[in-house]
Amino acid sequence: MKKVFKILLVIALTVLCYETVAQNPGDTQPKNGQVFDPNRIAMIYVEGQGDINGFYIGRTEVTDRVWTAVMGRPRVKGVEDSSGPVIEVSWLEVQGFIKKLNELSGRTYRLPTVAEWVFAAKGGTLSQGYIYSGSNTIGEVARYSKNSKGNRWVVGTLKPNELGIYDMTGNVYEMCEDCWKGNCNKRAFKGGAYPYSAKWNRIDAKGWNVKLNTKRYDVGFRLVLQAEGTGVDATSAQQEPTGWSIYTPRPKVVVWTVEAIIPDEEWNY
Repeated sequence: MKKVFKILLVIALTVLCYETVAQNPGDTQPKNGQVFDPNRIAMIYVEGQGDINGFYIGRTEVTDRVWTAVMGRPRVKGVEDSSGPVIEVSWLEVQGFIKKLNELSGRTYRLPTVAEWVFAAKGGTLSQGYIYSGSNTIGEVARYSKNSKGNRWVVGTLKPNELGIYDMTGNVYEMCEDCWKGNCNKRAFKGGAYPYSAKWNRIDAKGWNVKLNTKRYDVGFRLVLQAEGTGVDATSAQQEPTGWSIYTPRPKVVVWTVEAIIPDEEWNY
């Protein structure tokens, strides 16, 4: 009986090892649409194509909660707990946020290029050719003039696109890294926003620009993290965050700043 048990155990272990190798045959390349959550800022892997290298992009726009955790104080009093997208910050202020985030995390976050933004919005190599990011029916994926009630909304409340990315159509426009038609005193933004009709929220809608120090009520931003050269692979992308995260308490914060740690179940990325 013991011999039979040993034989069955060996067979079971052999099958388990085979399945494990088959699922991860030594390939450390991240998978399309895979979530990477290094600093409690959920990022989605976008497989590259042509001139676009693989990169991670924020699953949602950066929220006020994340801004507060990184900067040590909210952008304005009273929004430190908000899971709505950051608005009314200039392109230069966003660069200051990214600089601080990179110092804290040891990684290299940045804004997306227009090409990266459009590629991700279309669903990357998983694209179904939708007019809006994730659907041909705008109300399924976007807060726009007919369903926003005149306000920005908490991120991630509607359907994501093919890659699992939320709100790339509607809610708020999103800043990009690119200079505007060669003028680097202005930067491009894409995506549509809650006050505007469907035609202005299409992926292929005309892009707009913002001056470096201009703040707008309808423009926010989303982060990118380059995959190559960051040590991010299919294994590490599934691991729990190590080191600094947006949950890490910040010393010497102002009285009305969120000091602390927001439980996982209450955090809305």
